[in-house]
Amino acid sequence: MNRIRKNNIHNLLKASFELANESIFLINEKGELVFVNSTGCENLSYSRKEILNLKVWDIDVMVDNEEKFTKKFNEFLLVNDDKPIILQSFHQRKDKKITPVEITSRIIEINETN
Repeated sequence: MNRIRKNNIHNLLKASFELANESIFLINEKGELVFVNSTGCENLSYSRKEILNLKVWDIDVMVDNEEKFTKKFNEFLLVNDDKPIILQSFHQRKDKKITPVEITSRIIEINETN
């Protein structure tokens, strides 16, 4: 029963993310995009398969290399007080067009064993 409930919650959350009118990107500590909703794919003109092979520095021109990402990520860890961090940046689409974005970011630690 507990497993069924977890699957239902997982499916509800996934559907909610997918149907959101805002771009949603879930990234890991390595800068890998582990989930992008359809709005995020559409806004950057990538297919889901293409975008999930990118890193943050492939799309965010303000964090355009792994070193900058790691530095920014570590700064977020220092101020992580369960409040979102809001910042301005620029994303580069597949066609190389640059678009301004407002990013609301929050670090969520997930225990992978559960």
